[in-house]
Amino acid sequence: MIRKVLLLSPGLHSVPTAVCYWYDAQSPDQPSLLLLGDEKGGIHLIRFLNPSKGLFKNSPERDRGRMRIFLPDLCDHGNMVSHRYIPDVHQQPINRVLFAPDAKVVMTSSESDRTSVVFTRGAKCFDYSAALQLMVTGGCDRAVRLWSPLVATHPIAALRGHRTAVLDVAIYQLAGQLFSYSRDADLRVWDLVGHACLTTIRLLFPCQQPSRTLEHGGFPFLLLVPPLSEQPHLVVGCRDYLALLHLSESTSARAGGLADGGGEGPGLTCALLSSALRRLVTGHADSSLSVWDVETGRRRLQILNAHGREAVTSMALDSSHRRLISGSRSGTIKVWSLLSGLNLHKLEPLADSEVTGLACFHDNKVLAVGWSQRIVQYDLSAAKDMCVRADVLWKSHGSHTADILAVSQCSALGVVATASRDGGLIIWRCESRGPALRLQGPTQKGGERSGKKSLIRKALW
Repeated sequence: MIRKVLLLSPGLHSVPTAVCYWYDAQSPDQPSLLLLGDEKGGIHLIRFLNPSKGLFKNSPERDRGRMRIFLPDLCDHGNMVSHRYIPDVHQQPINRVLFAPDAKVVMTSSESDRTSVVFTRGAKCFDYSAALQLMVTGGCDRAVRLWSPLVATHPIAALRGHRTAVLDVAIYQLAGQLFSYSRDADLRVWDLVGHACLTTIRLLFPCQQPSRTLEHGGFPFLLLVPPLSEQPHLVVGCRDYLALLHLSESTSARAGGLADGGGEGPGLTCALLSSALRRLVTGHADSSLSVWDVETGRRRLQILNAHGREAVTSMALDSSHRRLISGSRSGTIKVWSLLSGLNLHKLEPLADSEVTGLACFHDNKVLAVGWSQRIVQYDLSAAKDMCVRADVLWKSHGSHTADILAVSQCSALGVVATASRDGGLIIWRCESRGPALRLQGPTQKGGERSGKKSLIRKALW
């Protein structure tokens, strides 16, 4: 039977800032341990001697069915619990505390740079694996460091790539991988053997706002593995939101530990190649974007929920091949950094209808077409704000009488071609932004009598 226990803090030397509860999963009747780190760098060790029978003696003082236990009164429960306080372990607040049962040691970290394993600006987070004999730390200097418990003078490796402070790390032993998370909602998956970054995931929380720092609690990560859960999961918290990521149980997953849902993954809707970066970019039906290394086949970047829950329907690259423009089924268009995964711009939608084609000129002017049956232009060359206004100067209103399904531009001739569902094909002059030529689309087999025309899905010069 589980009882509600309220452990009250009068008598604490200072405010708790970190907590860890450990118990022996193989022998639950053995003593368990509650660790509290505080803002003055001290540690409370609360040891429950017989947890299978209860954590405390029955107390008549209850608060809405919960037992009220005051810390100074723990001596009255001497046969059930013991308490010890170790002061001044760190010179600054403790931000993580962990118990390693194999070595029977308590591990702590803080942003102080004067205690034990020392590096500039201290540590914000750490994790430890007894099986791997490995400790991992992260902090304000944006590096993720791997340490041997036997060597405190220098790390085994320093993994770099985060652009802001590392807030949390977690060792995923089942797949031999490491998760790290930074203040800008950048989740990275690392190979513990090769020390390579397997993939980068941009978590898009609804509370994100341009040029504003995200608010995170002290413990963004929760890694759940069997037997705590049937399937391994990683939970990431940001403000009032939680992101739930399903994990693979082996290193066979190319996505850096992320499960592909039955082995096939989300449906592919579009793809393009960046010859400058030697990267393949894919868009998917689950609104995710992936960037792949064409030489190794590994996914280097993943953006989840790029357009909420709407499928990615079209993509294009800017003239530098370092920015990706993506369109969705709901009509939203966004611009992304291919190097970092950051959402750089949101383009003003002309209608809540599917974007079927995107084209980008050398001067970084973008054309968008779709079920709105119009051509819309956006200027990214001087865009400084998050939102970019639509330009409707193209004389496209009424030109197509059906949904536009394809767009293709020829810079050498200064023209653009658009094709629609009813087989209509129009050549446009970029200089005048007006139609120059209308072509007769192909008819279906036997369509000369019926008059039915084949829809055109793609157009290339």
